[in-house]
Amino acid sequence: MLKKLLLLSTLAMSGCVLNKIPTDNLTSLSNNELCSALGENSDNGNTTLRILDEITFRKGAIDMDKCHALEMSARRKGSDFVDSNAWARDASRMAEQARRDAEMFKKLQEMGKI
Repeated sequence: MLKKLLLLSTLAMSGCVLNKIPTDNLTSLSNNELCSALGENSDNGNTTLRILDEITFRKGAIDMDKCHALEMSARRKGSDFVDSNAWARDASRMAEQARRDAEMFKKLQEMGKI
């Protein structure tokens, strides 16, 4: 049972990996990806300037209000890693889910389904 719990917790944690939008080829990104990449890379001056140049080039095709909203959303998502309260909220939520999963495994084991 411990092996199964360990496997499940590993799978759950692997979903928490931070995947940033690749910025090596900005012309291949969609408008939404470009705007999100701007928010994700707000701490990198060179990348930010390259993204802004691409956004300026596409200015007629990009909804700037939507772009700003996507940028801010991506910034907030990244700032959760700095916000210690966000970690505490997620940790307690994950602990509760792990407790429920353990109870479910115990019940399934008692029923002979595992």
